Amino acid sequence: MKKKGLWFSCIALAALMLVVFCGCSSYGGIKSAYEKEGYKEYEITDVIKQAFGLKDEDVKDDKAAIHFLSTADIGKDDNLAVVAAKVLTSKSVVVWEYKDVAAVQEAYKEKLSKEEQENFDKLWAEYQKLPTVNGNCILVWGDNEIFQKTK
Repeated sequence: MKKKGLWFSCIALAALMLVVFCGCSSYGGIKSAYEKEGYKEYEITDVIKQAFGLKDEDVKDDKAAIHFLSTADIGKDDNLAVVAAKVLTSKSVVVWEYKDVAAVQEAYKEKLSKEEQENFDKLWAEYQKLPTVNGNCILVWGDNEIFQKTK
C-alpha cells in the first residue's frame, strides 16, 4: 500500500512540475497560432535587428527574448534591402517574450511615475487587457488579429 502512495505522490509531483514549468510562458501558444497561419520563426540576425531597429542589448536581455515570425522566405544570406522588401510584402510579427510575468511587471513598473507605481495593481489589470499583451508576451510589431486569438 505504501508503494502505491509513493507512486501516486511521484506522479502528482511530476504533473505539478510539468504544469508549473510549461505554463510559465504564453509564447508557445502564440507561436503555434502564427505557424497555423503559415508563419515561420527566424533567428534574430544582424540584418533582422537592423530592419526592426533592434539593439544588441535588446536581443541579449536575460529577462526577455525577441521572436521574429514571418510568412516571407528569408534566407540567411539576404541583405538588409532584401529582408526589408520581403518583410514589407509579407506578414511578419515581432514578439517580445519576457522570462515570466514578474519580469514584465518589473519592466513595466520601471517606466511609471511614483504616483502610478502606487496604483500599480489597477494599472497592471488594465495593461493586461491591451490587445498587444498576452501574459508574459508583448506584440511589438505585426498582425494583431492572430495574437488576440491566443489570449
